[in-house]
Amino acid sequence: MSEIVLKGMGWNHIRAMGPVLAASEAFTSSHPSVTLRWDTRPLSDFESYPVEELARRYDIILFDHPFVGSIAKGRWFLPLDEWISEDEMEGIRKGSVGRSFESYAWNGHQWGLPVDAACQVMAFTGDDLDEDSGREWVTSLLQRRSTRGEYLVPLHPIHVWSLFLGLGHYIEGNTFWPLGEAISSHSGAEAYHTLRFIVRHASPFSQRNDPIGILDYISSTKDSCFVPWIFGYSIYSREGVGTNRVHFRDLPIRAHAFSPAIVGGVGIGVSARTAVPQIAAEFAAFLAGEKCQTGMYWKAFGQPAHRAAWMSSELNLSTDNFFTKTLQTMETAFMRPRFPGFPSFQETASKILLTGLQEGRSASSVIEHMNEAFFTMCAI
Repeated sequence: MSEIVLKGMGWNHIRAMGPVLAASEAFTSSHPSVTLRWDTRPLSDFESYPVEELARRYDIILFDHPFVGSIAKGRWFLPLDEWISEDEMEGIRKGSVGRSFESYAWNGHQWGLPVDAACQVMAFTGDDLDEDSGREWVTSLLQRRSTRGEYLVPLHPIHVWSLFLGLGHYIEGNTFWPLGEAISSHSGAEAYHTLRFIVRHASPFSQRNDPIGILDYISSTKDSCFVPWIFGYSIYSREGVGTNRVHFRDLPIRAHAFSPAIVGGVGIGVSARTAVPQIAAEFAAFLAGEKCQTGMYWKAFGQPAHRAAWMSSELNLSTDNFFTKTLQTMETAFMRPRFPGFPSFQETASKILLTGLQEGRSASSVIEHMNEAFFTMCAI
């Protein structure tokens, strides 16, 4: 049989590529005619680079779920429900945590499978903080009260936007941004004022840093550090990864209230242009499946999306209980809109929001500007 070459695009962090390369080796050992070759892109491109461009050049793509509406409209990826058995698809759906599986569905089809699950949680290092005092600190920030001391928060534009969305959901739930409607002027303003307070009091190191930059710093400095909101990276909670082990914990969620976090993570999709759709879909299902997720995936420094892995005592022991201690937040996190055009709008909204904060613009003007951009840029 002639060699089958699958070209894949990932993102250049060991959390992504460690498990993908391990799974590729295992897959090709049972499919000797198949070779997988991977390229990578930085986190910023993962969040914003047009997926249609990648679909023209790669068979398999790791991607962010806000692209799903655009992917479905352009038919850039294969609907995986047409290429993976119903039983296998149902097993992945039932095994996913939070809204991970749902986030890759659009218009009755599944355009990706969750292989990595994440949301915003709190993080800290050193002996000066514990879980309870961290939650009290986050609550004081949510209420725009005493900051207690210096803290860090990722203030790269897209992460300022993510924090704004989480705050809006915390204040008003799904009515903060009803499906296909404008951002609520009331809860949007409350979120904006809280965000302004948080940004104003954050450490200067926070400016323009993404989660990797923040976590690289706090895992290497001798000082105790606190990060009230950051997308969780379980790799930093493993012994020996940095000078300091980073502790990740749930954000405070009031009884019968809403989460101040949004869904993140990574999905795997298959280009509609691939010459070998069945093999590519088979690899996607293998990477998202329970056997891979509970074994080689996390052992290669990955952050699984499967519930069985999140509940694994072995995995939690190796990560300071990262998974069980952040599961409540993961289960209640807000899923961003995924309309066609949303990724471009998200980038524009991030800049509008950050500029408004830097220039001291009113909440009403900033929210009005973002709503105008949303209705102009997104196909609803």
